[in-house]
Order: sequence, then C-alpha cells, then structure tokens
Amino acid sequence: MATTLTTYFYSGANVVDAEQTFICYGPHCYATAYIDVAIFYGSYIGADVVPSTQPKNLSPLMNVEFNAQIYKFVGGQPTSKFAAATLIARQDIYDLDNPRDCLGTKFTFQGPAMENCVDDFCLVWSTNRVEMPYGPDMIYIAAQNGVSNNWEPCD
Repeated sequence: MATTLTTYFYSGANVVDAEQTFICYGPHCYATAYIDVAIFYGSYIGADVVPSTQPKNLSPLMNVEFNAQIYKFVGGQPTSKFAAATLIARQDIYDLDNPRDCLGTKFTFQGPAMENCVDDFCLVWSTNRVEMPYGPDMIYIAAQNGVSNNWEPCD
C-alpha cells in the first residue's frame, strides 16, 4: 500500500520595521540599525491532495533562507549595496486565541555600526519558497521580499 503525502500551500505575508540606536564616543556617534522582518503563513491556498483539510496548530517557521543586504537609499529608492545585514535573532509569533498555533516568525537583522551623515539606508531582503515538514506531509509558503523603511545614521 502506497502512502500519499500531502503538500499544503500558503500565500505568505510579511511586515517590516527598522529602528536605529546610537552609541557616542567623544565627538563621534555611531548608528546601528535593527530591522525586524516578520514572515507569516498568510492565506491558506489549498493542498495538492483533494479533499484535504487545512492544517491545525501550525509549527514555527523553519528553513527560511534570507538574502538581506543594507542598501543606500536615494530619492525614495534603494540604489546600491552597502553592506550585508546580520541575522541576530528569531522569535516565533503565536495566536493569542490558540497558543499552540504559530502564525509566523519574526527575524531581526542588524546593520553595521556607522558614522555616515551623508546617506540614508534601508534593508532589501527576499526569501525563497519556505518548505517545511508537517508530520509526514509538507507545507510550502510562497517566496517573500521587501524593502524596509529608511534610516539616516546621523538623524
């Protein structure tokens, strides 16, 4: 008897926010940006095996690979790569009404400490499709991408 595996598909969704902190030594102040990228399961699209019911009590997001770069931000647009962003933390986001159900995961990136009073910066990021096991089955979340709000290191 052959076992049928089911793949469940989600559209994915994301929210992004960037903040900066300063550390000063003598007359020089250095800014570091912290950028939160939250990836959510998003809308349930369906399964490749019909009829299949939507999964319950979703697990935290795993196997999320990011391409995340700090870009110079000129005229309201990212223009050129400046530095790589460093992933420093992840935090799972659970449904308050059903604490066993994970809605998504927040990833926190850090930019380099810099003293650049000329340019604005932003985070340009993307993921591939997220492929995660769900018991013997699989969950696919569509690829996500975005640009953070900009920050000015000497602001």
